[in-house]
Amino acid sequence: MAGVLVQAVSQSPAKGVSEPPKKPANRREPPKPEPAAGKDNVAKAIVQELQAAGGSLSRSERGLARLIGTSKPTARRAIHGLAAAGIIALEATKAGTMLRLVA
Repeated sequence: MAGVLVQAVSQSPAKGVSEPPKKPANRREPPKPEPAAGKDNVAKAIVQELQAAGGSLSRSERGLARLIGTSKPTARRAIHGLAAAGIIALEATKAGTMLRLVA
């Protein structure tokens, strides 16, 4: 008959193993922008950002989405909807997408 080796398992942590460090309690996260739900609200937010910036804005789509507080696909749909309506003009640059108010 083969012998069976049984090892006891203890509830205490193994030697040399420490628990992961916890986040400092005094660390504050930056305030998140109010999310703009829906393509129409995002389009309004883009136009407001353009007006506040003097009519032109050069950012990546990801940066613009983060600024407005929405996802990149939603921001992209709103940008292209505004361009199709003739409200803004788009220009692709090395730094990102240049948006200009037309109307």
